[in-house]
Amino acid sequence: MSDRTESLKERIVHLEYNRDLIKVRISEYVSPTEVPLQLKKDLDARERELEELKKELQSTQRPIPPLLPYMPDRTEQDESLEKAIKQLNHECPCPVVCLIHGDEYQCHDMFVQRLLDKSLPSMLYLKQDQKVESYRFTWPTEFKSKEQFHEKLERSLLIALRRGVKWQAQWDTQEQTAPSTEEINRQFADHPVPVFVYTHVMTTDWFNHKEDMLMWFLEFWQKWPPLTTGQRLFVCWFMKYELKKSSNFLKTRGFKKANRKIKEILEPPGAVEQRWSSFNRIICTVMPELKNITLREAQDWARDDETKIYCDCDIENVITKISSIYKEWERETASSVISMGELANQLKKQILT
Repeated sequence: MSDRTESLKERIVHLEYNRDLIKVRISEYVSPTEVPLQLKKDLDARERELEELKKELQSTQRPIPPLLPYMPDRTEQDESLEKAIKQLNHECPCPVVCLIHGDEYQCHDMFVQRLLDKSLPSMLYLKQDQKVESYRFTWPTEFKSKEQFHEKLERSLLIALRRGVKWQAQWDTQEQTAPSTEEINRQFADHPVPVFVYTHVMTTDWFNHKEDMLMWFLEFWQKWPPLTTGQRLFVCWFMKYELKKSSNFLKTRGFKKANRKIKEILEPPGAVEQRWSSFNRIICTVMPELKNITLREAQDWARDDETKIYCDCDIENVITKISSIYKEWERETASSVISMGELANQLKKQILT
């Protein structure tokens, strides 16, 4: 329970006690006409004040938005996405392919939700009644060649699309042959809102094909059919670094080496331009790595207007609590930054309850 909620409940209990005392005093008079006017005014004032406090308490007890504790700073990623969006040509659009990477404690799925609910609607100036249409497709496994990978990727994308009622009505019959990428894209184009497709990859997936799998993925979208005027298609590839902590030294070292190699491919300045300049039919952007959250970033989250609605109205008290979270974390781990997953858990327990 937040300090604000606790304070409101205490004030309500106190006011109800005072109100009941006034009622007892009024009941001592034989006739209502004998009740002093000031006593009646005092009772009315207590009732009105109680009503206002109960309304305020009700507003503090509304459900916390699930995304709220995962909203601490991801400014660098937003800036990277916005830069890519600015490159779009309305008359001759192309897919925007975003490569996003971070370790397994950075809450990739909630970052997807942040992109869908916050970042993209804001950057694309969507109306309040519009939402980005999203499809999650699974990463192919057990492929031995680029051609087989592309075939399985298309199949995986088709399965994701078949979850939609509209798609099922048109294609889920035995007489229909499997739709081509052209037909899949026509389904995308039918949506009056942007379409967002995404997939998750882990370090384990990297071992068999390494950089080839990323190159083949980009080539798949490079060959994607032309988009129609005004069509907006976003493709997100999420690389989740597995931080293996095992008694098997060789296994742990293997994961560390693989993670380091992937970062070397994605992180250097100008990596997109240098490595993938031949992909001229897509806009490809590598977002900065999803990293642990600093104390300053967490405190800035507390100062945000939306956060203030759902937590203690005393901002200094919230800032102090967040500082305590970080001090305790540093005492236990010797680290001054906290993963998004751990921080979100602490915010839910200590701030947003």
